[in-house]
Amino acid sequence: MALSRAIEVNEAQRLLRDPVRRAEAILQLRGLEGEVGETREPKPDGAFLMEVMEAREALDEARASKDLGRIGAVVAEARAQHAAALRTLGELLDGALLAGADVAALRKAIPLLGRLRYATRLLDEAIAAEDDLAGL
Repeated sequence: MALSRAIEVNEAQRLLRDPVRRAEAILQLRGLEGEVGETREPKPDGAFLMEVMEAREALDEARASKDLGRIGAVVAEARAQHAAALRTLGELLDGALLAGADVAALRKAIPLLGRLRYATRLLDEAIAAEDDLAGL
């Protein structure tokens, strides 16, 4: 029984440390379980997707040229996009939850969760490319 509880506690800790999973859990607990999930959420707006696509192209070019400085610039931009997506989502969720908002108000967080997913993937890819080129 103790082992089972330890597993539950560890899983809960992993969920709370991951901003995407934490936001998913909050929205699911508030009645949006059928609308939350990578395959159920609407895609972010076109302007954001263009930013991500351009950053991925810059990352590919920097990787191909083995230019650590350019990859570092992509990492910095990816960190900024990730921080902005996290901040925007957090502010909306905090405001809605503190105000006791209904499900309709919380639903506005779903597209922001999609932005955070894309930003997280881009950041992970950029950091991995930087680590690979640096020989880490």
